[in-house]
Amino acid sequence: MATPASAPLRPTPPAKPSSGAAAKTRKRRRKSRFLKRRWFGWMRLLVSRRALLVYTLLGATVAVFGMGGVFPSVYFPAYGLIELALVIGGIRVLAGRIPYRFDLLHVGLIAVWCYGLGEWYFRISPVARLGLTSLMHGGVAVATFFIFSQLYQREQDQGWIGSWISLLVLALAALGLAQWETAPHLIYWHFSYPYAHSFGPFVDRDEFAACMELLLPVSFWQVLRQRDRPDRMLLWGIAPLAGFIAVVVSRSLAGTLVVVCEGALGLGLGWYLQTRRTRKPRSDAAKAAEVSRSQRRQARNQRIMLWGLGGLALAAFTLYFTGLGNVGARMLHLGTDISGHDRLLLDKITLRLWWQRPWLGWGLGTWRRAYFNLLPARTYSYFLYAHNDWLQLLAEMGVVGLASLLILGGWGYMRLWRTRKWPRSQRNHLGWAAGLGCAGILLHSTVDFPLHMPANLLLFAIFMSVMSHPGTIDRDDSI
Repeated sequence: MATPASAPLRPTPPAKPSSGAAAKTRKRRRKSRFLKRRWFGWMRLLVSRRALLVYTLLGATVAVFGMGGVFPSVYFPAYGLIELALVIGGIRVLAGRIPYRFDLLHVGLIAVWCYGLGEWYFRISPVARLGLTSLMHGGVAVATFFIFSQLYQREQDQGWIGSWISLLVLALAALGLAQWETAPHLIYWHFSYPYAHSFGPFVDRDEFAACMELLLPVSFWQVLRQRDRPDRMLLWGIAPLAGFIAVVVSRSLAGTLVVVCEGALGLGLGWYLQTRRTRKPRSDAAKAAEVSRSQRRQARNQRIMLWGLGGLALAAFTLYFTGLGNVGARMLHLGTDISGHDRLLLDKITLRLWWQRPWLGWGLGTWRRAYFNLLPARTYSYFLYAHNDWLQLLAEMGVVGLASLLILGGWGYMRLWRTRKWPRSQRNHLGWAAGLGCAGILLHSTVDFPLHMPANLLLFAIFMSVMSHPGTIDRDDSI
C-alpha cells in the first residue's frame, strides 16, 4: 500500500540581527526595573513600623549622649527625628498602611498639653509667656508617647528594645567611669555648667543617676531573658553591674538609694509574678515531666553558679588592678548638691507660690521667673529649679494640671497591674521593667528635677507607653 507523501518543510527565515541600540534599550529597562525594586524595597524598609520606632529611640539616644539634651543644638536634632517618625506614621495611618488605635490616654495627654498652651496664649499668668520652651518639650514627649503606643507590639519588639536599652546602659556606664578615671588628667572632655557637677555625658550627676534609674530595670530584665543560656546571661549581666557601679561613682545619694529601692521592689514583684498561677490537678505524666524539668533546672543553675563565680573572680581581678577598687570608698562620700535645710525652704517657697494661684497655677515653665519676681532673696537666687518636680508642677499648672497627670499615670499603672494574671509566656515583662523604672524616677523627682532634662523626659514617655500598652493575649491559653 502506498504511503501518502509528506508535506514539504518550509524553510526557516533567517533571524534578523538585533541592532546594538535595541539591546542597550532592553538592558537599560532591566536595570531600571531592578533599581526601582531596590529603591521601593529600601523605601518600604525606611518607613516601616519598626523603622519609626527606631527613629524615636534614636532621637532619645541622641539627647542622652548630647549632655542630656539641655542645649538647643542637641535637642533640636533629637526632636527632629521624633517629629519625622510622627509625620511618616501619620501619613501611613491616613493611607491605611498602619491601623490607628484609639486610646483615651492620648486624649487626656493632648488635653493637658492644650491646657498649658491655653495658659501661655491667653496670658492668665503675668509670666506665662515664658513657658513656650516647656510647651515644646512637653509636646515632643506627648508625640513620643503617641508613636510608641500606636506602633509598639509586645511579641515582636520587646526583645530588640531590651537589647538597645542594655547597650545604652553599658555605653553610659563606660563614659561615666571613663570620666571618673581620666578627668584629673584632662583626658576626658571637661566643661563647666552653672551650679552643676557633670558626670558622663550629662551636665549633672543627679540627672545621670536618674537616667540610670529608668534604664537599669530593663537592662536587668534583658539578663533574665537569657537564663537558659548562662554564657549570654553573664555577658548581658555586665551592663546592669557597670550601670550600678557608675551610679555609685557619680556620688548621687538620691540615685543610689532609688536604685537600691528599685532592686528590692523588683525582687518582690518577681517573686509575686512567679508564684501567682492557678493550681490544677496534675496527672502522673505531668508530675514526671515536672521532675524532669526540675532536674534540668538544677543542672542549669549549677552551670550558672560556676559561670557566676568565674565572672566575679574576673571582676574582682579587674577592679583590683585597674584602680576601680575605690568604689567602696566612693560610697562613703555620697552626697547632694544642696543641704536638706535649703531643700525644705525651697519646698516651702514653692508651696507659697502655689497658694497664690492654687487652681490654674502660674503657667508651665514659669517657676523660675515667678520665684525671682515674687520672692527675691539673695540666699536662694541661684536656684533654677524647685528641686521637687511634683511641687514645681503643682505651682506651675495648679491642682487641675497635676491631678490630670496623676489620673493618667494611675490609669497606665492600672493597665499594667491587670496583666499580672496573664500566662507567663505572654506576660508584658518589658512593661513591668519599664514601669519599675518610671516609678524610680518619679520617686527621685521628690528631691530633684530629673524630668526637666529632655533626655530623661523622652525615655520616660517611651517607658510609660510600653507599660500602659501591653497588647492582647490568646484567651484560649490557660493561666
